[in-house]
Amino acid sequence: MKLSDIIGRELAKRGLVTLKDSARFLGMSTELVRTILNGSRVPKDKNLIKIAERLGINVSALILTAHQQNIPHDMQVYLLKPSETEAKNKRIWPLSLEQCDYLAKIMSPDEIQLMRKYRQLTIEEKIQARGYIHYMFSTKRVPPPFSDKEVQGRR
Repeated sequence: MKLSDIIGRELAKRGLVTLKDSARFLGMSTELVRTILNGSRVPKDKNLIKIAERLGINVSALILTAHQQNIPHDMQVYLLKPSETEAKNKRIWPLSLEQCDYLAKIMSPDEIQLMRKYRQLTIEEKIQARGYIHYMFSTKRVPPPFSDKEVQGRR
């Protein structure tokens, strides 16, 4: 669903049909609200946060939707998706900040991002990813270097 559709639907739920009423409710200019609802503009993150708070929408989901509109379709799969649940005291992302801090001691930032993305895959996608990783490691495997005893035995 597009950002303009989400915001328009939430405004309609509250009975805000005109741009002037919507702009007053959101605390923004009428022109900004018009361009957002027409889908010709994606607002800045600070305005998205303001809109989400006023409409009672999940901030992470709204910002993710907005950013998905700005990037090419084939790159959208690399965006981490927030959890669907709205439960309190639950983390929003697949790995918490504490887990990422802990993993940073033993993994590079790229490996942590890869792990975060891997946890969001379906079972079929995980099987395909594991197969690809196994294939890449087996084709790029380098034989271990010879030990000193093996080198002397070959002479």
